[in-house]
Amino acid sequence: MPSTATLFVTTSILATLIVAGYFYFTGQADDVIQWIAEKYFKAEAKAEEKALEKAGETKAEGFLKERLKKNPVMSNEQLNEISGGLGDEAAKEFGDGIGKAFG
Repeated sequence: MPSTATLFVTTSILATLIVAGYFYFTGQADDVIQWIAEKYFKAEAKAEEKALEKAGETKAEGFLKERLKKNPVMSNEQLNEISGGLGDEAAKEFGDGIGKAFG
């Protein structure tokens, strides 16, 4: 007698094949594949946008920190103390996003 797990896996595979066959033979497979591809590429674009925003924020933070290092009044200890919050200031200074079209 087959185990419950084997029966479940076999039933799941069979159901998936039946559904895939239905979509294939009725001509709806192209529409389903297009819908899945659109969702995938939209999610990928959003992830890339967030990564580019983070890279830009880091670059801007470094730029502002370099500008603050040239300040003769500020010590290195004070610079390290405020440098943690530079990311928010950099976002305000250099913009709040790369591509709002993906949103």
